[in-house]
Amino acid sequence: MVRLVVSDEVKKQVDETWVKDLLFSLEEELLKMEMGEEMFVEIEMENCGFWVHRTQEGWMVKKYLPLI
Repeated sequence: MVRLVVSDEVKKQVDETWVKDLLFSLEEELLKMEMGEEMFVEIEMENCGFWVHRTQEGWMVKKYLPLI
């Protein structure tokens, strides 16, 4: 199971539970990431994306970007 940590910056913009629910649906994609790698994850249905960073502890959701 993926351990997601949502940064304070992202929590100020959107609900943490919503972010985790969206990204848990992409668990297989996140598991392919290498340690230290950053990846932009686009969620087309929600017109947004997230910068996710792989750490030893899990995955840090660093930035939220609404896509227009």
